[in-house]
Amino acid sequence: YDKLNMWMLPSQAAQDLLIEHYKNSDDPPELKAFKIKSVAKILKESDNQYDIYKIAQDDLDARPEQDHSEDVDAEWLSRFMDSCKHVCSDDVKLIWGKLLAEECMKPDSVPTRLVHILSNLDRQSAQAFFTICNLCLEDSELHFTPVIFHKQDFFRNLGLSFMILSELDSIGLIRFAPTAQHIMSSDDPLITEYEHDFIYNSSIYSVKSSKSSKSDKSFIRIGDVLLTEAGQALCRIIPRQVIPEFEEVIPILFMHYTVSKSHL
Repeated sequence: YDKLNMWMLPSQAAQDLLIEHYKNSDDPPELKAFKIKSVAKILKESDNQYDIYKIAQDDLDARPEQDHSEDVDAEWLSRFMDSCKHVCSDDVKLIWGKLLAEECMKPDSVPTRLVHILSNLDRQSAQAFFTICNLCLEDSELHFTPVIFHKQDFFRNLGLSFMILSELDSIGLIRFAPTAQHIMSSDDPLITEYEHDFIYNSSIYSVKSSKSSKSDKSFIRIGDVLLTEAGQALCRIIPRQVIPEFEEVIPILFMHYTVSKSHL
């Protein structure tokens, strides 16, 4: 707690004294009410900050050898605490807590821009981003590739509507291309078959594509959504869950390519 100078947060006792002071002041009743309400707001904000700190501390307690909280930049921490004080949703608090833990374990690893992006994330957007992360295939370089075709009922039923994907795009966590799907390919003109290995739930999916008669290069369509650099960083931090139904449809999503599955 002291490592992060979290003692800067106002204590309940201090705020109780301040409220009592306002009650006993000679201020007009309307001004008294305004001041007391302001103290209650400060208390709520400090409670939000403490909840987020506790999530981070639980992660650090599990890996004490990685705790470098004392090296966290004071300006970064100040911006972080100022941004997270308005977060009330438990889903969003979890993201903020994981982010703080990551910075404490790897100081200077979380860009201030990501903190700014998260300040615009509401509960619905956070839940949608959690879902997107659960639909990500990983590769050997720890790069995450969401495979999402938003017009398909499977993804709509998961809450990934045009509106919510557009919102996440505007926030800066994803790149949403509803009219032109993203592809993976090689720039080498000599490659006639493009192949990429994806990992999901300890299984390797090798997806291979040949040159199309309509194109001069081989490529793999991966859907409407890509993670931005900030989205990649956040996806590496937050806990992800396997969606069995998605695992079942992975070969179907790549039905136009040769897909082979093996286990790690």
